[in-house]
Amino acid sequence: MSSERKSTKGTSEKKKQCVKETKVTNQFKKMMDEALEATQKVLEQRQKDLSEKGWDADKQKEFFKIFGVEGHSIITIDSEEEKKKAMDADPSSPFDPYIEKRNITAHEFMQEGVDRLLFIFKKISTTIDEGNKDPILIGNFFNKTDSDKGSASVTADQTSFLEPDRYAEILRINIFQNFVCKPLMGVNSQASTLCHELSHFYRSGENGRDGGMGTEDMPTKGGYSKLKNYPTFATELKESKSQYVFKNSYNIERYFEILL
Repeated sequence: MSSERKSTKGTSEKKKQCVKETKVTNQFKKMMDEALEATQKVLEQRQKDLSEKGWDADKQKEFFKIFGVEGHSIITIDSEEEKKKAMDADPSSPFDPYIEKRNITAHEFMQEGVDRLLFIFKKISTTIDEGNKDPILIGNFFNKTDSDKGSASVTADQTSFLEPDRYAEILRINIFQNFVCKPLMGVNSQASTLCHELSHFYRSGENGRDGGMGTEDMPTKGGYSKLKNYPTFATELKESKSQYVFKNSYNIERYFEILL
């Protein structure tokens, strides 16, 4: 798969698709089916990496390299010290009621998070409901590839007070033009972008057992803006060893920027 993505022909075809014509339903469905296949592989690989059998020295080093936090570190984002660190970086830093009051390690936190993301992922598809009258709704995805608004987006509260067995019929993800030009896997890819969006969904249920990871696009002050340098802020969080890397969707996305 990766060799195909590197071919000149594949790159050329990809660039040709990065125009309004991508809005054609069959092109969009094919693209999303390929992206979903890649995303499943990435999520399942990370689930294996975080499992008791897969959590070896190499995976622990990789975890630290990505997040700047050791896997055995206890999550203390609700501590005064960690809140002050976040507030100094971004006065409007988000608060998550589920982060984290169970003496849980960063490794366990991500392990549970990936399990939830994979559960949500398995509920979404490009299956078109016969009763659907919206021409741009393909399964759980809105085809907005004629808009240069960005790559993808969700409204995070869709999982609030929602029983998990209704995810398939309720959850919606907007797909914009930039998504089309991305590689399937790796850095800033379609797979990592979808993981980024799934992580936004709010946690819900008892002790936050359901939903996503409740992440935010940080810094949050002033709302989302193309003018903000989100990757730089993510790097700053990692380098300062702030546990808010587990609340920032751009840091979480980096964990899924792998090639398989």
